[in-house]
Amino acid sequence: MPPVNSGPEISVDLDMPNTDDGRYVPLGVMLSRVRLWRRWSRDKTARKAGMKYQTLSRYETGERVPTKVSAIMRLADALGMPRQQLFNWVVNEIEHREKLRNLGHADTCSHAAVKVTAPVVVTRGN
Repeated sequence: MPPVNSGPEISVDLDMPNTDDGRYVPLGVMLSRVRLWRRWSRDKTARKAGMKYQTLSRYETGERVPTKVSAIMRLADALGMPRQQLFNWVVNEIEHREKLRNLGHADTCSHAAVKVTAPVVVTRGN
């Protein structure tokens, strides 16, 4: 019987809080930062995660949020990050969007206009 894949053999806790100077950072920006830190294209990352380029693009632009457990696990594995960390980021994004909806800002849930132009600063945990 083949072994069950429990995730990547090596995953590194990424010291990337989902705030920048106290401001919330959308999930898609966080995903983009990890991908760019690895110096991978969207195409390469999508292939590694077993998803379509368009799906990853929609996640990164904030058009969609991954909600299927299997998609979140595959994406975390592809990015070489702990699954629990990505699950936490997804939950934070969903809670943030719900808060905006409750405040009547449903149109601001997407961050498609946000460009990741700042330098990506990531440290590896021990």
